[in-house]
Amino acid sequence: MNKIFNPFFINANLVINNDDIRNIEAFRKAVYHNIGNSYITYAFMKLVCGGVYDAKRINNIYDYDYNNESDIDYINNECTHVIFILQDHIRAYALEFPMYLLDFLKKINKPIITISLGSNNYVNGEYDNNFISRLSREKIYFLKELSNLTNAIGVRGYRTVEVLNKLGINNVEAVGCPSYYVRGRNRIVEKKNYDDFKLALGGRLFNTNIENISYILQDELPIIELLYFKNHQLSYSFHYDIDYIALSNKRYVSFSSMEDWENYLNNFTMYLGWRMHGAIVALNSGIPSIVINPDSRAAEMCELFKIPYMPHILKRPLIDAKWLYDYIDLGPMNIEYNKLYDNFISWLKKFGIEKQENNFDYIKQPSIKFHDDITIKENIIHMLNYKCNILKSNINTLNDKLNNNSQILKYKDNINKLAWWIPIKKLRDHFRNKMLNTDQTRPDQTRPDQTRPDQTRPNYYIC
Repeated sequence: MNKIFNPFFINANLVINNDDIRNIEAFRKAVYHNIGNSYITYAFMKLVCGGVYDAKRINNIYDYDYNNESDIDYINNECTHVIFILQDHIRAYALEFPMYLLDFLKKINKPIITISLGSNNYVNGEYDNNFISRLSREKIYFLKELSNLTNAIGVRGYRTVEVLNKLGINNVEAVGCPSYYVRGRNRIVEKKNYDDFKLALGGRLFNTNIENISYILQDELPIIELLYFKNHQLSYSFHYDIDYIALSNKRYVSFSSMEDWENYLNNFTMYLGWRMHGAIVALNSGIPSIVINPDSRAAEMCELFKIPYMPHILKRPLIDAKWLYDYIDLGPMNIEYNKLYDNFISWLKKFGIEKQENNFDYIKQPSIKFHDDITIKENIIHMLNYKCNILKSNINTLNDKLNNNSQILKYKDNINKLAWWIPIKKLRDHFRNKMLNTDQTRPDQTRPDQTRPDQTRPNYYIC
């Protein structure tokens, strides 16, 4: 290359300085709700640039002023490439692209390298075979225009290739995600003998035979806030069970530093969970991983990378983690790794991108810190009180409804009893409809009266 590699990152989702972790809102914006997003850029920087540095970037495409012409000038005059990092944006009813992002991209006159784009068509527990038809016109237009701005779009797997091909976009290559290749060539993950089986779960509690489990939080922001931040505006807007003993013992953890995340997992025996990037971080830390997320995003990446994939175990009442550890075969994943790595490196070379060394001022990402033990326990008590109050409120509301229903049924019963004293059917129905406010256009046969012939009434009803 004639010029030293100087990329501009779009959608980096990377924590760089302490300002990015000053409160939960800043942290949320920095990682865009999920620390897994942050790991993608971290891996690209480590793999290609030699380390993490304070790159010129748009950290979050949803929190940026696209009228900022200074960034366009910097890109076109100073940069060699634009690295555009995406997630599973090809999904219906979610992750729409910002309105002015495409106009911004069209002003760029440097190569745009789009990486880690994926599709996700899993809705309410089932694959949505018609999800392509549910994509918004705006999203389809954006993707087609994006394909015209780059030589090739790098996607996470062959399912996404198929989706884009159906949309008429053919300059697509299944190169996976840079997060998978951060360790370089010849990465091998092997099972190890263990005396104490240490299990890391991807965020959520489920029933397993291992004690003292640790939980890796990625997008569970209310719990991350409870443990790490001092906003005191806790919403607790989550709908999953919590291991409160583990929570109070700081075995729920999250990270702003990706290196901290990797180092934390070094001492575990296995990772098990829904999170695709959580599993990848664990593999890069040298421990076997099993992905159980049944969505197509996880399925296609596990298919490409040959990561053990077992969504069916979610149906089991008890998950035997040790048996799973002995059962899984890491051979196919290890055999496939170098081929995939070489393919990704070759793909980057098409854009003139090669591994750099010592061209940047590397930094260490800041680390979020736990509250002290007393604060965490106070927050847990506050959370439990909050949930108890919500539960009490729901119970009271339910009781009110039940009482109202009881009163309504009693009222209806009394009206029906009174109606029988009216000898003329037309007048009787009119009285009942008026008093009960029922729809008078309903067919007669749906009314209770039709199921009880007049001749069954006592004789004193007859004039």
